[in-house]
Amino acid sequence: MRLDFILAKGKFGLDIQGEMPNILDQPHIDIRHGRHPLLLLKFRGKKQKVEPFDMRLDKYKILLISGPNAGGKSITLKSVGLLQMMVQAGLLVPVKPYSEFGIFHQFFSDIGDHQSLEEDLSTYSSHLKAMHYFIHNADERTLILLDEFGTGTEPKVGGAIAEGVLKMLIHLDAFAVITTHYANLKLFAYHSQSMINGAMDFDKETLSPTYRLRIGKPGSSYAFEIAQKVGLPSAIIDYARHRIGANEHAVDELLVDLQREKQEIEEKLNEISEKQKLLDRLIKNYESAHFDFEIKRKKLKLEAKELAISKTDAEEKAVESILKSIRKEKNEAIVHQKMVELKAKKIALLKETDSIIEDVHNTEKSSNVLNKPVEQGDFVRIRATGATGEVDSVQKDTAIVIVGQMRMRFKLRDIIPISEPVAVQSFKSVHFDRIDASAKSEIKIDIRGMRKEEAIFALQTFFDKALMADHHELSVLHGKGDGVLRLIVKEVARQYDGAKVRHPEEDQGGQGISLVNL
Repeated sequence: MRLDFILAKGKFGLDIQGEMPNILDQPHIDIRHGRHPLLLLKFRGKKQKVEPFDMRLDKYKILLISGPNAGGKSITLKSVGLLQMMVQAGLLVPVKPYSEFGIFHQFFSDIGDHQSLEEDLSTYSSHLKAMHYFIHNADERTLILLDEFGTGTEPKVGGAIAEGVLKMLIHLDAFAVITTHYANLKLFAYHSQSMINGAMDFDKETLSPTYRLRIGKPGSSYAFEIAQKVGLPSAIIDYARHRIGANEHAVDELLVDLQREKQEIEEKLNEISEKQKLLDRLIKNYESAHFDFEIKRKKLKLEAKELAISKTDAEEKAVESILKSIRKEKNEAIVHQKMVELKAKKIALLKETDSIIEDVHNTEKSSNVLNKPVEQGDFVRIRATGATGEVDSVQKDTAIVIVGQMRMRFKLRDIIPISEPVAVQSFKSVHFDRIDASAKSEIKIDIRGMRKEEAIFALQTFFDKALMADHHELSVLHGKGDGVLRLIVKEVARQYDGAKVRHPEEDQGGQGISLVNL
């Protein structure tokens, strides 16, 4: 009762405070700076210090503690069990507050000597009876505490049976803390994926235990060193060393070396894993940059062709100027030949431009085009211009698309659904519908939303193609707005001799449409 009262208050002497760690609803132990509560009470107010320990059972469910006699193995084992039961009883425990404890449904322990004359049990048979009960009742929510596992019989036989019990406990997925001196069990833990070695440190200089638990390596029993410390005659110690041979004496040291190498390899593997993740990110960034580079390269090529077309327009203007002077001399045949040559050159450039635009679209399509009908809210690419936008609404075979700050109408066949907007700004080009001559001898173009330079280039290309197709009645949809695009239509039309611009009646579009007669 006295212990319960002190623990409930969370007091362990003058400067020791009990804590409530994190509780998980699953079997798990992560003790940080844990100490045995009874030892804390025993040494309260005294100079003697209780050495804390850290221990975690999660990925590794079984901890095998080895080391010298009187080195603290049993105290550590009992501390784990006592702290776990105190937590599940709702008591504060002497650990750091960021420690974590899960919930176990069963606690099994085999600690001390249970021999009985009445029940005809020897030390070893009592251990075997306990093991029989454990392996028939343990499960994944069981915590098992085994002290001096395998002792009580001939070492090789006891070690072999203990190894078999360990295999069964691993199969049952149980949690366990076990102390031992058997080298075969240390080696078994080293090769197991569910077990890990632990050791109680021993100071070889002072030949005394430090009571510090080290996870990740097995410990030596230091039997010869302890025998020397207690004053056993050196003749006896030398005889014993000779009897066991060099190989037996080196097993513990070999296990320690193997465990150290294993830890080094695991650290290297973790380092390689991090580098692989970094490499994967770099490869992904490279592929993305390479794709953007291809798009930019092809669009630079497109710019060069458009520049060449612009230069051809300048040459046409120069020819028109020459035309006026030649007409005075009535030598129109020369002018006509020159015009035919320039038109042919421009048509060839336009074809090359269309080919490049198609190549850019195909490159972009390979990355994010979706094979699905166009729906409201989809991101789409305009086939003719390469620009991207979001679908505002769909009506029969047309869709309203928001491109930048503009709302534009397109036929469904002229847009492509994509997974996301393309980061690289696509170049705009002209989109126009040509009405069959038998139905309506008229060409239409929509330049709403275009900037001045885009509108001028679009109109020049549009008028040139109309002339080559022998169409003279043209319709330009520019909207009313502030009238800037309407003035641009008139400005471009003046570049063509004899061109006339007028507007239809208000019920047919009024000032929002210009009818151009070339």
